[in-house]
Amino acid sequence: MPGLSEKKELSDAAQSLMGDKAFQAAILSLRQRWFGQLLAEEGNTLRQQELCSMLRTLEFLPHELGTLVNDYRKALHDQRPRAANA
Repeated sequence: MPGLSEKKELSDAAQSLMGDKAFQAAILSLRQRWFGQLLAEEGNTLRQQELCSMLRTLEFLPHELGTLVNDYRKALHDQRPRAANA
């Protein structure tokens, strides 16, 4: 289980990525490329399944980055009462 300082680093990195226009452009570019490749595949191939999996991963990235930010906020909030009682 990561400590508070590691959660802060992850949160900062996640916030940075979520706000980075180049990162967002790269995600969009990958989505378009992989979707185009998926449409070009004929039949039910292993490659189609791989591309679908890769596209699903891109859909989860923003949510998971947000989870990292929320995990840090929750850990920070949970630690504050203990520090005040110490």
